[in-house]
Amino acid sequence: MSPVLSLISVVLLAVTLPDASPAGEPSRYTDPATGLSFILPASFHITRYADRPDLQPGIRAALPNVIVLAENRIHPGHEYVQLGSLPTISLDLLTGERAQFNQVFFREEFKTQIAGRVVYQLPAHNGPPEQQVFYFLVPLSYNRVLEIAGHRYYFGYDGMPPTRYDQIIAGVIASLASTSM
Repeated sequence: MSPVLSLISVVLLAVTLPDASPAGEPSRYTDPATGLSFILPASFHITRYADRPDLQPGIRAALPNVIVLAENRIHPGHEYVQLGSLPTISLDLLTGERAQFNQVFFREEFKTQIAGRVVYQLPAHNGPPEQQVFYFLVPLSYNRVLEIAGHRYYFGYDGMPPTRYDQIIAGVIASLASTSM
């Protein structure tokens, strides 16, 4: 393993919650539908959002390609996740008009860098805790933008503890493979 990947693996392990199950090692995941490739923390697994007929048509059309990271300790790996039912991190590769629409948010006040990569981190929405998310846009090429959203809080718990998913997201962004471009 290269020194950079070793460092990323250590960082990803360090940012997991203390009571999260560190069963196993982080691994590289490559999504067959989108080609996105990144390091998946050991305390998370890949799933998808379940389809629901009450969702807006635009959202329903995008759901099959959204990569969902769910924590092993709060979600069984064999079930689809109901959108908004539990804290998750979602990765949605935007192309075409969807990518162009989101480029309006490529503004200096949102611009930052993670592991040398330019990203745009938008401020949190101040709604109920279950709607407050970390939101990042990662330009991959002119017509490809990776939209990453992760819940800020573990909703349904007293005191609504923070998820620290921004740190997990930073590790995913840092580990994006050049093939994802």
